[in-house]
Amino acid sequence: MLVNCVAPGLTQVARTAHGPKQRAAFLKHMALQRYAAPAEIDAAVAFLCFEEAGFVTGHVLNVDGGFAAAGVLYYPAEGP
Repeated sequence: MLVNCVAPGLTQVARTAHGPKQRAAFLKHMALQRYAAPAEIDAAVAFLCFEEAGFVTGHVLNVDGGFAAAGVLYYPAEGP
């Protein structure tokens, strides 16, 4: 049995329509300095469905523009 998951970071959807101040606070912790397009998250999920990913198991695939790699947790002072 293969058990994997995709852990998306901030993605350009209505729910993450942050104001400029909060958006800048998030982006300073992201290596790619942008939110993901929904299709980029979709592509990561699709990859795990391909036969070529058959040896990948027990993995959390971070699709977060480098946020997790920065080793920080972000707790905004203001709500969304």
